[in-house]
Amino acid sequence: MKPIFKPKHSRNVVESRNNRIHTGCYTSVQRVLALALIPYIVLSGCTKPSFKKSTGDGISTSAQSKLTTNGASGPDFMIVVIPDTQTYTGQSTTYHSVIGMFYAQTNWIVNNRIDSNIVYVVHLGDISENGDDPTRSPVQWRRADTAMAKLDAAGLPYGMAVGNHDQGNHDPVGGGTNTNDRGSCFSTTTYYNQYFGFATPRFSGMSFYGGHYGSNNDSHYDLFSAGGMDFIAIYIEYDDRTDAASVTERDNMNNWAKGLLTGTYANRKAIVVTHYAGSPTTPSTYSAQTQEIYNKIKGCGNVFMFLGGHVNGEGYRQDTYAGKTIKTFVSDYQFRTLGGNGYMRLMKFSTTKDLISVKTFSPYITQFETDSDSQFTTSLFHEQTTTRTCDFDRDGQSELAFFNLGVWKVQGMSNITYGSATQGDLPVSMDYDGDGKTDLAIWRPSNFTWYIKLPTELTAVWGEAGDIPVPADYTGDGKADIAMYRPSTFRWYIKGIPSFVYGEAGVIPVPGDYDGDGKVDAAYYKISTGMWNVNGIITNKHYGDTGYIPVPGDYNGDGKTDVAIFDPATGIWHLDNANTGVNNVTVLTPAVGDIPAPGDYFGDGITHPAIYRPSNQTLYKYNNGAVTTTVYGGSGDKLVNLPYHIRNFFFP
Repeated sequence: MKPIFKPKHSRNVVESRNNRIHTGCYTSVQRVLALALIPYIVLSGCTKPSFKKSTGDGISTSAQSKLTTNGASGPDFMIVVIPDTQTYTGQSTTYHSVIGMFYAQTNWIVNNRIDSNIVYVVHLGDISENGDDPTRSPVQWRRADTAMAKLDAAGLPYGMAVGNHDQGNHDPVGGGTNTNDRGSCFSTTTYYNQYFGFATPRFSGMSFYGGHYGSNNDSHYDLFSAGGMDFIAIYIEYDDRTDAASVTERDNMNNWAKGLLTGTYANRKAIVVTHYAGSPTTPSTYSAQTQEIYNKIKGCGNVFMFLGGHVNGEGYRQDTYAGKTIKTFVSDYQFRTLGGNGYMRLMKFSTTKDLISVKTFSPYITQFETDSDSQFTTSLFHEQTTTRTCDFDRDGQSELAFFNLGVWKVQGMSNITYGSATQGDLPVSMDYDGDGKTDLAIWRPSNFTWYIKLPTELTAVWGEAGDIPVPADYTGDGKADIAMYRPSTFRWYIKGIPSFVYGEAGVIPVPGDYDGDGKVDAAYYKISTGMWNVNGIITNKHYGDTGYIPVPGDYNGDGKTDVAIFDPATGIWHLDNANTGVNNVTVLTPAVGDIPAPGDYFGDGITHPAIYRPSNQTLYKYNNGAVTTTVYGGSGDKLVNLPYHIRNFFFP
């Protein structure tokens, strides 16, 4: 099952114009002696707190400095994610799995912890095959104990989720009635807590271990720091029951998690791990339990990631609420060759570039999976829908960029010819494959064809004469969609979505994510009246006047596109409702020909006012009262940083 990030599934199709487009304690003398010699990990800010069960429902919010750099800096680091190991510990005869696959995973992690700067390890649950079955399970848990003890000896922080196969006496030998089946937070987890409980030396003395919910370690949390940032990883036990008691207990667990996120650890970036996060598809469908978790904690702005396994395959989704996006990654390989072949996920984090790079790798067979759902890069915190524009090199910042008769000129890069000098090609660069990098792309009016420079070039016939290209992420999947606005009929044609009418005569399309839901909204600005309309969000909002240039962007970093206007006569940027504290910004004294060029030039997830002055080929960038300059460009170059659908009306 290979559904993630495959533009070839839908985007290589050329369309015609007619389409319009639980507890004991297991130790040994050897274990105790070994652990006594292990130096504790010293992680900045990671002090072990006393456990407090919280059921508070308040949502914590914190003031954020506006129009200032707020990006973290620090070395890149890696988190390794180990999916379901039930076939390995159970040594499945169906798949001929061997425990050596699990051992190979933790051996590789230990051997590469320094070179790859591995700071944390996540096990997604289903550690065992038969949970608390006293006949078959003990050896499975001893095998898991041996595998994870390698991380103990290396001093690597890690957490273990509870999956359904780790609960109860599942599939009892002899066909007797199972009175304590898996799948419930009320099921026993005796062996799990014997080997991986909070009272075991592997956790009780470790500085990264934070605390737990209730009387056992089934739901717990860890603390670690890396890349100049502090993190919390919260594990929530698997439960899929619909009885009232289970629903109530899940709510209690979710309230506990929310209390951590809004209380002591409100300033830590949060990863939530639950065994069944969602389906192995893209976009993934949340499990019922994860949907409950999301509904409970979506207002906690520090949560940025869900991780889960349980279902064979790979999946991804992203959800945005109040300007903050949670990315969900699903990975499980138990039905693959040999019950998984030892595959696991390597997740490399770059806080300076605001990127996560995911690779799927088996140290058992020393092989990577390289298809697009197994190996990909996406943004970390800041989203393409609001500020990640003109970032051609994935450094988390906008680059000054131009298009001139088929030649792309991007600051810091060699010139690239992609397009024609004679066909009237229009630049439509966006992130079309969701890797966090702006892709070179053109629309050719002579044959109504889109050409997008990806590892495998994407082409599609879309549009007709007079159409205005308005590519953006209208579906919220992290990838820009091919799209057109047709002024003659006021109709929007977005590839993969039924067309719709939204507009009127004499308007400029100004699409953006105005409500912060992670999806770009159709919107238009009327030049003669200064009226803004955003589909389903804003109706006839007056902000602007004749001669003003609309410059929508996320000027306060809340993940929402702000209504904004540039007045070329005065040089003033009017940033409506951006709550920046400085809503009227002047970058410099205006001159004829100045072009507004908003962008995230400082890598802080904020759109900054900027002016490009063609007469001296200089970009003037505003940041918290200071203006810095960049000199780049040449005669005849068309600025890409102001989107074509706006630039064409004022600077044809």
